[in-house]
Amino acid sequence: MHDSVNLSVFEPKENRIIYDWISFTTRLHTVSDLIDLLGFSGLPFEQVSGSKGYRYRMYFGGISIHFNDDHDKNNSFVNDFIWLEMSGQGCRTFETFSCVSYEYLFDLVRNNPDDIHLTRVDIAFDDVKGLLNIDQICEKVKNEEFTARTSKYECIYSNGGNAVYFGSKKSNIFIRIYDKAKERGFSNGLHWIRAELQIKDDNANGFVKELRHQDIKELYLGILRNYINFREPTDDTNKRRWPISPFWSDLLNDALAISIYDKPGVEYNLSACERYVFTQPIGSIKALIQIYGKNEFFDMINHSPASKNPKYKMLVNEYRTLAREYGEIPKDKDFSIESDAELYYLSELRSAYYNAQKDLHDKEALKEAYKKVLEEHFN
Repeated sequence: MHDSVNLSVFEPKENRIIYDWISFTTRLHTVSDLIDLLGFSGLPFEQVSGSKGYRYRMYFGGISIHFNDDHDKNNSFVNDFIWLEMSGQGCRTFETFSCVSYEYLFDLVRNNPDDIHLTRVDIAFDDVKGLLNIDQICEKVKNEEFTARTSKYECIYSNGGNAVYFGSKKSNIFIRIYDKAKERGFSNGLHWIRAELQIKDDNANGFVKELRHQDIKELYLGILRNYINFREPTDDTNKRRWPISPFWSDLLNDALAISIYDKPGVEYNLSACERYVFTQPIGSIKALIQIYGKNEFFDMINHSPASKNPKYKMLVNEYRTLAREYGEIPKDKDFSIESDAELYYLSELRSAYYNAQKDLHDKEALKEAYKKVLEEHFN
């Protein structure tokens, strides 16, 4: 049986445009209304402490519903605005679980301008083909070889990835270009540069109105081209007459060629699982290994029941599907890993394997790397 598993299939394979943040306030809905509206009625939202001026918050997978009155969760009448906030992870959760579309949400905003206000929408272009060189872009910014509709810009050099910013985070338009691969801690040579638009308030509402007449890529490119252009210096004293840099033209043309924005869904959720495992439960895992020993702990993992949380079942099923699609597992064969729990846990340790520069091709290699990671972390 062919039982190798390609653990690298969760990063972008092609250039794409995605939504990476959406938030709006509403006084037409209760918290329960919003959960049903999103198609999330069967998912385990939990009430946590409020933030950003709100007393309470219902949270699941990067999606927050902020509210002030505890009774607003179920009341049919709402006295105050409720705030829906979907971070980048929340957008991936929405794409993975919801039966409704972004356009459905935007229609709610467009059709109820007095009662629903879009506060923020982020759109990102992910370059994995090598169109953008972040070091070159930083040099361009440092040498002021660009024109922009803002006088505020910044170039940041960091071991966590270089980045350039145009505008203010408090303004209605903010542009950032940064090394997404380094930000996520990848050390396997992955090229992943993100050019992101953050649009707020009136501009965000104007953006969704224009979506009725243009598609997402045309709007993204129009805003990007309107606000920032990198240029090749000449003797002309007017920089706006300098020619556009070839790499910038290539980016604009490549983005225009994308047929539709992408919905990466579960691939980002897996990264969220990795971050969770190596932060919140790490002390509990260490304690169990110290109490039972590594062999007994492995046995506990192998025989533990699969989590009832639907996102974990979805994650394992998606992992199987992707592995088959990429030819790592024949379509008429199944994994030889004994349980979903083992596969799920091994998947979560993927980033640690990358850091150890392991080349994992079969179940035994997975288990050996699994043991090595545990020894490095817990001895």
